[in-house]
Amino acid sequence: FRSLINDTSNLISTKIEASKFSTFNLIEERCLQRIDCLDIPTRNFLKACSVLGAEFELSRIIQFYKEAHLQGSIDSALQRALEEEILIEVNDYARAYEDFINSLSSGHSTQRKKTYKFSHEVWWKSLLKIMLKETKKDLNQAVTRPTISAVA
Repeated sequence: FRSLINDTSNLISTKIEASKFSTFNLIEERCLQRIDCLDIPTRNFLKACSVLGAEFELSRIIQFYKEAHLQGSIDSALQRALEEEILIEVNDYARAYEDFINSLSSGHSTQRKKTYKFSHEVWWKSLLKIMLKETKKDLNQAVTRPTISAVA
């Protein structure tokens, strides 16, 4: 995943097949163009988030960054994604109330886990689709490279 998420310069929106014109593809193209306008660390952050799912806990993205040895500020990328309304914070009042009641009965407070989700499914699916295309391309190149070497 690390190579897929650590984008250095390639713009995402140019990777959509132009031959497939549909309403979804036009919306997807607009979403990817907006993502391209973001700085590289924020784009990489959104790719990492998409791997975790349409909805995820902040602690999971922090753990993912550590395990994949990813660089970049999670705080600033998260803030930018929230400002652009690509991600939104999930307000789970039922869970917060339950945590509050449990803290009253146990005598110590529990900190509620922050949860975020993509504001629309098209953001999430577009990022995953692009990463899948990149993976297929990389695999195809890896398979054909030895074949070409053997022929030459």
